[in-house]
Amino acid sequence: MKKQNTITMWILIGIIALIVIFILATGRTSLAPKPTPNGGGNTQQESEKDDYDVSEDTEDTEEIESTETTESEEESNQPSKPAGVTASMDTALFIGDSRTVGIQTYTKELTATADFFAAVSTTITGVVNYNDKIDVEGVGNVTISELLSQKKYDKIYIMLGINEASDYPSNIARNTQKLLDLIQEKQPGSVIFIVANLYVSETYQSSRPAFSTANMQAINNAQAALANNQDIFYLDPNFMFVDENGNLSMDYSGDGCHLQNKSCDKLVEWIISETKRILGL
Repeated sequence: MKKQNTITMWILIGIIALIVIFILATGRTSLAPKPTPNGGGNTQQESEKDDYDVSEDTEDTEEIESTETTESEEESNQPSKPAGVTASMDTALFIGDSRTVGIQTYTKELTATADFFAAVSTTITGVVNYNDKIDVEGVGNVTISELLSQKKYDKIYIMLGINEASDYPSNIARNTQKLLDLIQEKQPGSVIFIVANLYVSETYQSSRPAFSTANMQAINNAQAALANNQDIFYLDPNFMFVDENGNLSMDYSGDGCHLQNKSCDKLVEWIISETKRILGL
């Protein structure tokens, strides 16, 4: 009997041992890392690595998209150059006052084939509101509307404003806009250049406060705001003719207001150069 009890006890011990071994083996297996599809490796680390890679890819994509957007914006901001416009003065029209008459008189080698709607004391107000008539060579005594209806121009230069310097810059700009509207109506496809009013000398403006450089700058700024850099451009040649104080230098003028003949050549050469640069000609 004792022998049977001893055998039974050893059998139980064996069973218990087998159970313990089984439990231990099962526990180790459950704690082991699960294999990845490509075999081995820590799942958490791989997950973190995947997250990092995705973040890098996202940043790269965003950077590419940002670059493309910037390039697209830059392209859209580039002025579209009007087609069919040349640098030749054959199809150019200058609208102006006595300073423009000076260009007509002294720059025949540069502008001999251009048309001039210009006369002493001309104002924008007179041109657009009172239908002032001016003698245009080869055409006759016409208003600006009549001239624009009779001949085709691809480049039109507006050089007006100083003769109404005592008026508010906003009024001058308003009348300039009327002239722009008329030109665009009569001459679709043409390019318009608003040329800044040249300053006068310090001596000249000392007894004429309306012609002060500050006031001329205000008028020029008001007109410059009308340019759209598509088919209306603004040109400011003042930098070529001012003295150390920013007024018209007497080196370029005989009376402190109008340019000398050689200075007119310099002005027109610059205008032609800027026309070519702006239009890519």
